[in-house]
Amino acid sequence: MINFIPIFPLGIVVYPGESLNLHIFEPRYKQLINECHLEGKNFGIPSVFKNKLNEFGTLVKITELVGVTDNGEMDIRT
Repeated sequence: MINFIPIFPLGIVVYPGESLNLHIFEPRYKQLINECHLEGKNFGIPSVFKNKLNEFGTLVKITELVGVTDNGEMDIRT
């Protein structure tokens, strides 16, 4: 069985246990976050150092869907 972790490349480093508030506006990431929220799945944020995407990162859990606009943009807490 293959485990699939949705990836949200943000160009930041997220540390384990860190709280992160995000505004989601791109269509592909709105879909990713919506699916993760509805299915209770986590997503990964890969680490970026010196503008280079690394093979490791942090698994992130959505703790709250704060709001959704009419055009589907979302504010979430992780």
